Amino acid sequence: MDKANSNARRPRRRGSDTENGLKDRGRLEDDPPVGHAIRDIGGESSLVSRLADVQLNKLLANSHKLHWLDSTVTDEYLVQRLLEEIDELVASSGRDAWGEAADVASLAAMIADRREKGAR
Repeated sequence: MDKANSNARRPRRRGSDTENGLKDRGRLEDDPPVGHAIRDIGGESSLVSRLADVQLNKLLANSHKLHWLDSTVTDEYLVQRLLEEIDELVASSGRDAWGEAADVASLAAMIADRREKGAR
């Protein structure tokens, strides 16, 4: 992935200058919205189970494709695919959103697996 493309698709890092000259105030994760905590409502287990089921089905359906650790599969390719799937998730609706979320999660896991195993 070339640097120009990578920067155009990447969200602006908080803490940097914005286009209007103001400073971002840090990472979004460091200043979460106020509301009900996951631990107060629950459902995290069913959320993960539902995502895992869709992920597994999609991975099995695509088992004919190259493995993410294959030497011909590059990090740049996986990152570009992840960005494409994030765009598709944001544009999706209804039940289709679960399939797109599964694609995002699977590509992120593939990248993490490559990092853990030292594949680049």
